[in-house]
Amino acid sequence: MNAATIFWVFLGSGTGGVARLVLGWLFRQHWPSAFPWGTLTINVLACALAGLVVSRNDAFSIQQVPLSTILLVGFCGGFSTFSTFGLETWQLMTRGNTVGALAYVLFSVVAGLLAFALCMKGQ
Repeated sequence: MNAATIFWVFLGSGTGGVARLVLGWLFRQHWPSAFPWGTLTINVLACALAGLVVSRNDAFSIQQVPLSTILLVGFCGGFSTFSTFGLETWQLMTRGNTVGALAYVLFSVVAGLLAFALCMKGQ
C-alpha cells in the first residue's frame, strides 16, 4: 500500500458516500415509502458495479493504483458495504464452499441484527 492507493480509495469512498446520500434522499423525496427502497436500490447497484468490475478486471490504473481498487474498495465501499458482502459470498460459493457461504450470510444478518438490537437497548 502506498500514498496514492490511500488517496484514490479516500476519493472513491467519499464519492460513493455522497452518491449514497443523494440517491437515498431522491428516493425519500420522490417515492416515500415505509419500505427502504432507496437502500435496497443502493445495495443492488453496488453489487452490480462490483460484479462488473470483477468480471472485467481491467488493468487500467490511475497513478499506479488499479481502477478495480478505486471502484471496489473506494466507491463501492463508500456507497454500500453490501457490495463487498455480495462479492465475498459469491467467492465462497464459486470456490465450492456453499456451507461457508450460507453460514456467512446467516451469521452476518443474524449477528448484525443482534448487535444492533443489543446496542439499542439503552434507547
